[in-house]
Amino acid sequence: MRWTVLLAAGSLCLFLGLAAAGCKKSSGAAAVDPKVFDSAPSELKEAWSTALRAAQANDYATAYLTLGQMRRQPGLNEAQNLAIAAQSTLVHARMNQAAQKGDSNALQAIQDIRAASRTRGR
Repeated sequence: MRWTVLLAAGSLCLFLGLAAAGCKKSSGAAAVDPKVFDSAPSELKEAWSTALRAAQANDYATAYLTLGQMRRQPGLNEAQNLAIAAQSTLVHARMNQAAQKGDSNALQAIQDIRAASRTRGR
């Protein structure tokens, strides 16, 4: 079971990395059109805002899990999917860098994300 979770997480990271590889880069961060969710339903707009605020506050688990929930929403257009993938990749990279430096917030976020993945049955 543990290997299944690790394999799923690794596959997700690989997918996100490949999905973001085609995104434009600006100063090392994925360039995302800030208006990509302007025409989206209010729930998606709010989720996007929540994810961005959480990422800025280094609340990695909230940002990453919110983006994951958004990814599963029907009706996303290509630009929205790319924005979610790029932001997920950015959050994941920042979280891993912080964890490697011993940041307890990042280490806890990794545990929280793993627990959430197990809860969903991944």
